[in-house]
Amino acid sequence: LDMMRPSILPHLILALGRNADRGFPNLALFEIGPQNAGQLAQDQLLLASGIRAGEIGPRHWLKSARSVDAYDAKADAIATLAAIGVKETSYETESGGPNWYHPARVGALRQGPKNTLGYFGEIHPGVLERMNIEGPVVGFEVFIEQALALKLRSGHTRPPMDVSALQPVARDFAFVVDEGTEAAEILRAAKKVAPELID
Repeated sequence: LDMMRPSILPHLILALGRNADRGFPNLALFEIGPQNAGQLAQDQLLLASGIRAGEIGPRHWLKSARSVDAYDAKADAIATLAAIGVKETSYETESGGPNWYHPARVGALRQGPKNTLGYFGEIHPGVLERMNIEGPVVGFEVFIEQALALKLRSGHTRPPMDVSALQPVARDFAFVVDEGTEAAEILRAAKKVAPELID
């Protein structure tokens, strides 16, 4: 693993285990570094990866602490992309990801069907069991080069400021849809209705 690791996450999970053994179970760790998808030079990718474990909180809406979940990992991945300069409106969240994540608690951040910017989710309980780590543990992986390429394609300069003469209005909408409908489908449909009016 110190030469051609296929993922950064195992190193972070082992560090988490060492900290938990010393009495620090509530932890967030990250690393920016290379990982290898194969044996060739072009198979080495630069990633920003992170994990969280234990409890988080309390929050203003939650009086007591709660266990970390996949949404915490998603927030970390989105914050990482934002720090690189990638706008949240330039990619979508989809289900699915590598098999070291829990199959029902994993997601991908993608721009189109082929450009994956990152993964997030709960680490598979079987992986944690084999590493002798108590869960739940959540993590994320952001592909830095893909994110930078997306940022460069979108351009460095801001467009001219176009201020509407109308006052902005914030509204919450609720939709009744089939149970199997994904949130991303609703967002895509809403964005297509009137992109010049709706953010």
